[in-house]
Amino acid sequence: MFGELTDLLSKKFAVSYLLPVTLFVMVSYGIMSEFKAVPTIPALGDDTPELVMPDNVTVIYLFMDDMETNTDEIEVFVMVTIIGFLLWGGGFMLLAMNRFILRVMEGYGKYNPFRILDRLGEPSDRFQQNLSNQLPPWLKRFLPSALLTVGEKKRLEKLKQEIAVLGQQGDSRQRDRLLRKQRQEFPEKEDRLLPTSFGNAIRAFEEYSRLMYGLDAIPGWNHLQAVITPEFSQLVNDTKASVDFWANVWFLSWFVLVEYIVIVGFRWYNPVDGWGVVSAWLIPWFIMIVLLFVYFCFFSAKNAAILWGYWVKASFDVFIPELRQKLELPKPATREAEREMWVKFSQAIIYRHPASMPERDTEL
Repeated sequence: MFGELTDLLSKKFAVSYLLPVTLFVMVSYGIMSEFKAVPTIPALGDDTPELVMPDNVTVIYLFMDDMETNTDEIEVFVMVTIIGFLLWGGGFMLLAMNRFILRVMEGYGKYNPFRILDRLGEPSDRFQQNLSNQLPPWLKRFLPSALLTVGEKKRLEKLKQEIAVLGQQGDSRQRDRLLRKQRQEFPEKEDRLLPTSFGNAIRAFEEYSRLMYGLDAIPGWNHLQAVITPEFSQLVNDTKASVDFWANVWFLSWFVLVEYIVIVGFRWYNPVDGWGVVSAWLIPWFIMIVLLFVYFCFFSAKNAAILWGYWVKASFDVFIPELRQKLELPKPATREAEREMWVKFSQAIIYRHPASMPERDTEL
């Protein structure tokens, strides 16, 4: 949500966008090489005949050999430069698609796969229970809840039940731990739930400034950027970089899986001699490993989003008084008055409603 086009030569760009593209290219090249889908340059062996030069042309040969060496170095430099620009272009494409990737992972969109899977899990609790009972316990731990037709609403209800039981038992330590987990991973109300744990983790800290101060976080963040110090803003961007890294690796992993299936299918119907050492029984294992890695990336992105949320919430706590002064708004006498002021300010900037804008104190 808080994405912006940053410096394309910065550390954040290198970690969040350039590194995932580089890993994707390396894995893709390895897959295509394994199935002989890329041309290879044969190496010269020991049986290559040696070229014997006459004495009278030795000097000319040495000069030409030096020119050939310089030409090879230039070709290598040109190739490295081209590869660098291609990787940079791929990183820029990921940067341009950052908002789209994050919103897919959050579960936004009518035809979002996560939303469709969440709807499929609603009609039949009996089917859900039977499916869950048929799966081995070790597989349930690794599969996303959406694949088990257990949505985020069920997960929240189960967490609330555990909190209530621990409260009755008097185990305040475990209860506080689960209560903190609920506040970190879920929004305030159930009707605000999204179909993915990643989306709910982000929505949880998006609601923080509205619940605490009355300021809507999404439009309010752009205004807060005007008063956040560069050092603090850098800390926020560093934590956001981890979210972008795992989100981009998650996104590109799906392309690796599709690429692998397409190449395997093509080679299956168009075999060539020496098309790779991968046996047929290894193919499903590779697909399973990629799927598990996709889930690991999604899980890591959710944890990174929780950490990012800490810094976003701290930004509002620390700099919202400076934002009030910057906007020349009067200092409220009570917390209720402050909340009412920020609610009106949020309504004014969201709905473009001048009548809701609080009066400015020009004497500030």
